[in-house]
Amino acid sequence: MRKIYNFLSSIRLAVAIFFLLAAGSIAGTFVDQEINDVYHSWWFSGLLVLLAVNLAVCLSKRLPSIWRTYSNVDCDFTHNLILNFRHHTSLHFEGTVHEANRQVEASLRKRKYKIWFENYHDKISMFATKGAIGRLGPVISHVSIFLILTGAALSSATGFRSPLPVYKGMPVNVPHGNFSVVLDKFWVDYYENGKIKDYFSTLSIIDNGITVLTRTVQVNEPMHYKGIWFYQSSYGKTEYHSDGEFMQITGRESGNVFNDAALLQIAKDPGVNIVWVGSGLLMAGLFTSFFIFHRRLWVRIEPSENSSVIYIGGLSNKDITGFEREMDNLICDILRHQRTRGG
Repeated sequence: MRKIYNFLSSIRLAVAIFFLLAAGSIAGTFVDQEINDVYHSWWFSGLLVLLAVNLAVCLSKRLPSIWRTYSNVDCDFTHNLILNFRHHTSLHFEGTVHEANRQVEASLRKRKYKIWFENYHDKISMFATKGAIGRLGPVISHVSIFLILTGAALSSATGFRSPLPVYKGMPVNVPHGNFSVVLDKFWVDYYENGKIKDYFSTLSIIDNGITVLTRTVQVNEPMHYKGIWFYQSSYGKTEYHSDGEFMQITGRESGNVFNDAALLQIAKDPGVNIVWVGSGLLMAGLFTSFFIFHRRLWVRIEPSENSSVIYIGGLSNKDITGFEREMDNLICDILRHQRTRGG
């Protein structure tokens, strides 16, 4: 069982699935005459399901450790822990432990750190963090891809897209719609040079014998009713193939345009909203991963004769150069205020 779990959460498996999906998509796009309907084939759907399983298992494997890193707060440490960090320093502060603590706290809060304290008699331990949400970037991206796959699968299983010829004054039953649509009017706008600018269809929806909706549609401005979209596709004497059958629209010609008929494209895409939500989350996850960095600082302040010693060390999951620069600025800020206080 452990081997199966590790296999399903493997990055290599995800890479292999993406490679096969890309190869299948290329084949379905450019070699369509040899491979029929790749995107609805059992093996393509199976790869999508396997990818969804891979994402879910990988997420379940990584989420506990990410959450522990995100939520863990530990102020029970000594300065020896800090000295083991790659990025650490120690500096002498001319003042008491509590004065040093106030100065370090002010400098950290100015940089938007969230701080926890622990007092041990005359010593103070401090843990500070910011950008912890950056750890959740990969989790958000995994969830978003899972939603996109779910939406795509829902649209593939229950959605459809097909042409629908309509004729002026003649109600046409809408497939899978349980209602009818009728063309009330069709017209064309022209540029001054005589070329077609746009064409329009005024459509009415008839549901249970009652006209419930009338709207004019044009290219890129469809009509929507009961989950089905009606797009302006073409007009006049239009020929196309549907389910292997040859069909034709005819109408009375007015000038150069057949004004009694139009060709609509109808589509039902129930998973589109899920895909949009997943796409938005994907952008948020990528932004979080690439531009928000989780930085953690451990500070220990101890007395030393008539002064104090401040030990500072920390970690950053990304942008190490920026983290080193921030630590340098933090130290300079503490020392500058110390000189101002002393002067």
